[in-house]
Amino acid sequence: MRKLLKLISVSSLLICMTATVFSAANTVHASSLPGNSTKYSDKNSEQIAKAAVDDLANRVIWDGKRFIAVGKNGAILTSADGTKWYLRNSGITAALFDIVWNGKQYVAVGADGKIITSTDGVAWVSRKSGVTNSLKRIIFGNNQFVAVGNGLILSSSNGITWTKYNIKSNEYIPNVIWNGKQFLVAATHKLSFVSKDGVTWERKASLNTLKTIKAEDNILFTDVVWDGNKYAAISPNGGIYTSTDGLKWIWKYTVNAICLNDIIWDGSKYIVVGEKGNVLTSKDGAAWENKSIKDSCKLYCIVGNEKKYMILGEKGALYSTDKSESQISFKPYTSLYNIVKP
Repeated sequence: MRKLLKLISVSSLLICMTATVFSAANTVHASSLPGNSTKYSDKNSEQIAKAAVDDLANRVIWDGKRFIAVGKNGAILTSADGTKWYLRNSGITAALFDIVWNGKQYVAVGADGKIITSTDGVAWVSRKSGVTNSLKRIIFGNNQFVAVGNGLILSSSNGITWTKYNIKSNEYIPNVIWNGKQFLVAATHKLSFVSKDGVTWERKASLNTLKTIKAEDNILFTDVVWDGNKYAAISPNGGIYTSTDGLKWIWKYTVNAICLNDIIWDGSKYIVVGEKGNVLTSKDGAAWENKSIKDSCKLYCIVGNEKKYMILGEKGALYSTDKSESQISFKPYTSLYNIVKP
């Protein structure tokens, strides 16, 4: 339920912390305050919020009615239109790395094993995970939440009580995916864990029979997506790979020396975003088209709803493109500087 939508950003809208910042809706003026705080005012000089915008970007989802973003220092923001964002109180200060919605409840995970839940995206409750390792990703499938992190896998049927699966490995695990039949945790191209129910896990040694991926190449996957027939994975070295079983991976494409951060499948094409304004699209996972943004900023994630795709990047900047357009062309949309306190 997580992979359908995500968000990206870039900082072409942002001049500096003490300059005028332009958003899609209006002009927002920023003036320095003591410490690291900044006072944001709209054209009527009404105070909007005090926040360090760099703290407000890690992951964004669309739940069918609203966008919800999570980030550093426990930051949570919600928006119905992607333009006006409301800062919510998560009750924690640890960084949040991912969030999922199962139709009834949000569950967000982060540093130091932090897990928080909410039924409305506004009021949040901290839950005990039983671990102190950072939790990087969370997915919902087969009536189970599954969270992964540094050397561990956690599962829960309700998002409240969590069970740790001992994988007997210190592998860094940055991703987890549900394909409708099984969960796949691809730690590297050489090591995977699979489960049909999210509770019982089986360790799998990946098959490296193809010369395109050498056995000694310890390829880490930053994200994995399922398109209905095959998996597609991206890596910090700019590589893009595909697999039908999650075990045997085939190299397809490389963006030289660029870390790729997020990949989605929208039903007809893949969209990938990366560290230097990189945006790539493909219908088959083999032939890729460059749609990169001119500003070479870090792009963290991409999300889409019924009308548009959005990209979330560094310093809270957002890019958007209309789904009705025949060609994808991301343009500056708004900024997470446009924050209000409800």
